[in-house]
Amino acid sequence: MQRAQLKTMLIAVFCFTSLRTLNAQAGGSAPIKIGVVGPLTGRAKIYGEIHRRSIDLALKELNDKKPPGIAGRIIEPVFEDDGSDPQQSKDAVEKLAADHTVLAILGPVNSSCAWLDLEAAHRNHIPLIASLEPVS
Repeated sequence: MQRAQLKTMLIAVFCFTSLRTLNAQAGGSAPIKIGVVGPLTGRAKIYGEIHRRSIDLALKELNDKKPPGIAGRIIEPVFEDDGSDPQQSKDAVEKLAADHTVLAILGPVNSSCAWLDLEAAHRNHIPLIASLEPVS
């Protein structure tokens, strides 16, 4: 449960710090879209499923409160499968970055995908929050 609370806190902090951007988009009534990149298929599928359920739980908690979401706007995840493949993950980040309704991206889950994802996010000027554990 602490992981879900941490993700909720990170999403909330990020969104609150971006209120100027949020209010400028679509008159302040459209959902806030957050991209999510993770392995929904492939060798790390189990971690992608945990990642997806954690994000869904955190967003449900935020969206169910009154007013819902952030500043009355619900938060909508946009999931992209990276198949545990670095190139596919980079492509997913670039696809989400090309959608100007996506405010930021959460992911990747795999450290093997992180470097290319970070480069793609930086090149496309979109924030990317990765939840990786260091390799020991």
